[in-house]
Order: sequence, then C-alpha cells, then structure tokens
Amino acid sequence: MSDAATVLMLVALQQFVLALSWLVCGRLLPTLWVTAAHWAAYGLLSAVGMLLYAAAATLPEPTRMAGNVVLVAAMLLMLRGLLLFVGRPTGDRLALAAWLG
Repeated sequence: MSDAATVLMLVALQQFVLALSWLVCGRLLPTLWVTAAHWAAYGLLSAVGMLLYAAAATLPEPTRMAGNVVLVAAMLLMLRGLLLFVGRPTGDRLALAAWLG
C-alpha cells in the first residue's frame, strides 16, 4: 500500500468519526437534527469517496470516477446542511444543475 493510500484511509477514518459525532450532536440537539444529519451524511460519503480513491490504485479506473461522484454528492449535502443551518433557501436547483452539468 502506498503512502498516499494510507493517508487517504486515515482521512476516511477521520471523516467517519466526524459523521458519528454529527449524529450524536443531532440527537442531543433535536432542533439541529436535520442539519446534523446532512453533515453526518457528508462525513460518511466523504469517507466512502476517500476509500474509493485509496482503492483506485489497485482497482480499475471506474473506482476513481465513483469516488468523484460520491465526493460531489458529499459536498452538495454539506452545502445543503449549511444553508439549512443559516435559514437560507436550500438551492436544490443548484444541486440539480451540478448533477446534470
């Protein structure tokens, strides 16, 4: 395993722990449950994306492309959670444009 793959796996572990932390936060602060759930999903998807990147060194090219798609989905969830937190419109049209673009 290369050094880069090891670092990606450690970042994935960190994102997974952060996802669990956001779930606990959402349970402790029910008014922030929806926002925390979005951020937890971001952490989980970013961890999966990093693991796909780490595996791309030994697996075929579609693995890296799948990692890209998962990371775009993660970023859109993070943005949506932020917009919900500050009380702004969620911009679902922007997310749709990102997927179609």
